[in-house]
Amino acid sequence: MLVVYISAVLAGIVAYIATLWTLEASLWNMSLAKVMVVLGNNGRYATMLLIPMVALLRWDETLEKNRAVPASKASIQAIALVLPFVLFLTLAGHQIWSEDAGEVLADSWASGDETVLLIAPESMAMHHLYVIKTNVDLDGSQSIQGLWTTPDGAPTILAEHSGNIDFVLVAPGATIAFDTTSWDLVHSQGVPVSVPGGIQSGSWSLYRLPG
Repeated sequence: MLVVYISAVLAGIVAYIATLWTLEASLWNMSLAKVMVVLGNNGRYATMLLIPMVALLRWDETLEKNRAVPASKASIQAIALVLPFVLFLTLAGHQIWSEDAGEVLADSWASGDETVLLIAPESMAMHHLYVIKTNVDLDGSQSIQGLWTTPDGAPTILAEHSGNIDFVLVAPGATIAFDTTSWDLVHSQGVPVSVPGGIQSGSWSLYRLPG
């Protein structure tokens, strides 16, 4: 029963991710291979298999003379503690702050705006930029350009695109060591959920650059 269940869920996950990749490739007029690279971290959906896989691995421990032994109290408590975290990672992943930032950016976007620069550490940066795009210009019809750079590379990018960048989004965990007093702060907000290990913590800030 567990093997059938795990196989069915795995097949559903594979089908969902393949459909997502195909849809994005069609919307953005990109090759499927490029979209697969950008969205490759959708493997987080596989965390749905964690609980049934653990149950399958412990299946032989629950049998005694062909009779199932009730699960121990400790096992039930462990599952109760882990399951909410697994579901959160599966459904929201590490993109929850960029969803909020994308919504604020979409509300702040005006006619004539063209480019947003995301200043963020390397980890998950392209995924956050993708999430932001889905809120601002999902199908690419507005020809909005999204740029990304690390904090160290931000001065160079800002100099190269001087006058062409409309918004700058500073991601949580990104420390910029240059003056931003001439920028207009649109919104700043802490991440709703802190994820340990430096993946997601602190706050993000959205600035509008003077034209």
